[in-house]
Amino acid sequence: MEFSLYRFLHSSFKILTDQLQTFGSILDSVLPQLSDYCNSTDKSNSTLSLIFAGVNSAAQCRP
Repeated sequence: MEFSLYRFLHSSFKILTDQLQTFGSILDSVLPQLSDYCNSTDKSNSTLSLIFAGVNSAAQCRP
C-alpha cells in the first residue's frame, strides 16, 4: 500500500515538474516581449510594471 502510494506521488510529481518546465519555457519566450511592453509604457501604469517585474524575477530564479 505505502509503496504504491509512493509510486503514485512520485509519478504525479514528475508530471507536475514536467508541466512546470513547459510553462517555464513558455514564460521564457513571452517575458521579453512583456518587459519590452512594460518598459515602453508610461510609468503611471506601475501596478502592471510591478507584476511583470515580479514574474520576470521569478522566472530568472528558476533553475
